Amino acid sequence: MPTLDIITYSDADFSVDFASVEDIGSNPLHMHVRTDAANPTVWIEATTENEMLAVAATTDGSIVTLTISQSKLLNLPAGEYVHSCIMSLFDGLERVEIWRGTLTHNIGPTRWEAGTP
Repeated sequence: MPTLDIITYSDADFSVDFASVEDIGSNPLHMHVRTDAANPTVWIEATTENEMLAVAATTDGSIVTLTISQSKLLNLPAGEYVHSCIMSLFDGLERVEIWRGTLTHNIGPTRWEAGTP
């Protein structure tokens, strides 16, 4: 099972590329960040539809780029989370795991108001 462990901070945008052996093509991707898998609260939802997940084809599969803006990370309490990224095939019947992992979120030390140095 592919693993992607992430460390984020509330004072900056976050972006990471993940090489997948899956040929994702234009199939939609969905990723949820939760405190634990059983918890119904989704703290961050990243999808190809909301453009937080982007896909580029390679000769060996695909590169998936996950981008989380600082504005979303500001609202995420510091702590440990779990996440998974699942591809939904267009037939609607099959789900393919792209990755699973943890997300450790920290409060970043750099803070400033917009428009100030």
